[in-house]
Amino acid sequence: MTLISPVTDERQQIVFRIDTGADMTVVPRSVLIELKIGSRGHLLVADYDSRMVYSSYHVVTLLLGKHRFKDVEVIAAESDTAYLGLDVLNQLRLTHDGPNKTLILH
Repeated sequence: MTLISPVTDERQQIVFRIDTGADMTVVPRSVLIELKIGSRGHLLVADYDSRMVYSSYHVVTLLLGKHRFKDVEVIAAESDTAYLGLDVLNQLRLTHDGPNKTLILH
């Protein structure tokens, strides 16, 4: 998946894990800094342990194949792992083929 800065149009390829338990997409803070994507503010969110924490949010554009998602609000993470949340997943038609370990985007 490609993450694009809406201000500078700089791009970076990122591997996202799919997280159907996440309402919002999460991107490593290091990527947001590298692409010079500034914070739009802070949100109170539940982390993976259901603890309430404040996290900065940022607005990005995401490309996945022929699908373009503009003005996606993402949460900055201290980890190096990116998670694709329901904010994007719910806009897609996907088929999970468990036995073949594939995810098909329609």
